[in-house]
Amino acid sequence: MVSHAFSNYGGLLADSEQACDTLFNCAVQLANRNNCESIEFRNVYPLPYNLKLRAGKACMYLPLDSDADRIWRSFDCKVRNQVRKAEKSGVIITGGRFELIDDFYNIYARRMHQLGTPAYSRRIMYNILEAFPDKSYIFVATLGKLAIGAGFVTFYNGLVEIPWAATRVEYNSLCPNMLLYWSIIRHYCIAGAKCFDFGRCTVDGPTSDFKKQWGAEPVELHYQYWVRPGRQLSILSSDNPVYRKKVEMWKRLPLWVTRLIGPIISRNLP
Repeated sequence: MVSHAFSNYGGLLADSEQACDTLFNCAVQLANRNNCESIEFRNVYPLPYNLKLRAGKACMYLPLDSDADRIWRSFDCKVRNQVRKAEKSGVIITGGRFELIDDFYNIYARRMHQLGTPAYSRRIMYNILEAFPDKSYIFVATLGKLAIGAGFVTFYNGLVEIPWAATRVEYNSLCPNMLLYWSIIRHYCIAGAKCFDFGRCTVDGPTSDFKKQWGAEPVELHYQYWVRPGRQLSILSSDNPVYRKKVEMWKRLPLWVTRLIGPIISRNLP
């Protein structure tokens, strides 16, 4: 079991110790009733129980301002130069919803294949757009008629989150991802958002460096695990050596195969 699948955080929703205890105990009862090996609680703040802890992961938060120019001026000159490079190269950013989902998904599925990870189903993205019409959006970077980068964005209660983003790596020298992120940040500054979440990363890992250059600060995540008595905790992670061979094997499969069977496999990946 997982407290909030397909998202980086979302643990127990409670405003008192009694409510927290009740929810936790109900979760354990449900796990026992369904013979689950473990429960993963994805918390920002750790729960006060004797649980196994997985540390080393963080989300990266950038406070926003209604004055987008003020945010722009706060960026390092290297960031601004890379954004300008994409603009001078002819990269254009378009925002939309269902009309951009195919462009987004094609880029996303290709990149996930390169990383050796099964992609989530296109239907998940479609259903999010349908269920949250005012809180979900797609941004696509195009060069001429070719989509070379894309991001899927959600917005709620002042927080902007980009759960999925990818580019065509052969065009990375043009910095389309830099213009893509800046366009999203600027859009939501104007929309009145208070904070931009760059997403989860390994603390001091390579993707954290990309996020730090924007001025984002880490918010430590506490993933905690209840484990059924007599069972061993097994964490699904590409960092786990057990899955390393599977990752390399996935990379060698044809793209069309991974697009066909990836969503079936990913149904069982939180």
